[in-house]
Amino acid sequence: MKRTPGYTLLETVLAVALTSVIMLLIVNALHMYTKLLDVRRTRIEEVQLARAVLGRITDDLRGTIPHIEVEFPQTTSGGGGSGGGGSGGGGSGGGGSSGGGSGGTGSGGASSTGTNTGTAATSTTTSSSVIPTIAGLYGNPFELQIDVSRLPRPDEYLIFDDSGSVMGVDVPSDTKTIAYYVNGVSGSATTTGHVIVKGSGPVGGMTQGGLVRRSLDRGSTQYAANNNLLVGLDATSELMAAEVIALEFMYFDGVAWTNTWDSEERAGLPMAVMVTVALSSDPTQTIAAGTLNSSLQSLPSSTGAIRYYRTVISLPSARPTDEATMAAYDAAEGS
Repeated sequence: MKRTPGYTLLETVLAVALTSVIMLLIVNALHMYTKLLDVRRTRIEEVQLARAVLGRITDDLRGTIPHIEVEFPQTTSGGGGSGGGGSGGGGSGGGGSSGGGSGGTGSGGASSTGTNTGTAATSTTTSSSVIPTIAGLYGNPFELQIDVSRLPRPDEYLIFDDSGSVMGVDVPSDTKTIAYYVNGVSGSATTTGHVIVKGSGPVGGMTQGGLVRRSLDRGSTQYAANNNLLVGLDATSELMAAEVIALEFMYFDGVAWTNTWDSEERAGLPMAVMVTVALSSDPTQTIAAGTLNSSLQSLPSSTGAIRYYRTVISLPSARPTDEATMAAYDAAEGS
């Protein structure tokens, strides 16, 4: 009987086993490659997000309005001098009709100036929730509020939303008050010094955390804060990046770094602002307050899913603070 050539059972089992091992190796290699590609793509997207966030903050900071005191020269003439004499006479007894009229005007101006100055000083020192009277930069380690000069875009003149109702909060304006902060899930109010950036309502109708940017007309912001309408401001805020779990600022006055800035007290803008953000794709990740600015020389080590990014932004409109203002501020801080 002639035997037909073929594979034995052992040869068949070995062939199937070797084929299975080779296929398993190929699948594992493809899976590893896909995983590494996904990690790299996620990293690139994260870097692009951080660059976009820091770039947006940079553009806003470089457009901050500096407050410049303008002193108008007082011109005096012979008529003005006699008017001043009439003012004195009017104040005591009213000598002459024209003198009395000038005296009333001069007295009223002096009284009004004194009252306004006193009120502003009292509000600044006794109330921490008052809107600053001058435009500038106001911030603490975790929040930033700036006044920016920028022409409105053509679409901003369309003041109707999708529902057809007129928006009663923001209006087209060349002076905007922009605020940055990281929104917590709880949405608790935060007020520090002149920085009033958060109310008690959800941001844009959402309760998730992330980096929030609010841009409103400066007059509307002042009105809302003075009339306890911060919840309405929160409703107009924009959630820029839900991946941002922490945001911290540092301010350079030309000599040293500080963690707060008040343009009304400092009489100007900081020379530079250092912005540090922490990004994570896991919204449950948290870090301790002050971690980002714990070291000015280097960033904290990236751990797990949290990564840190930092930039230093110079303000072209800033001017060095004079020594008298710095000495007065340092004395106030020391007391």
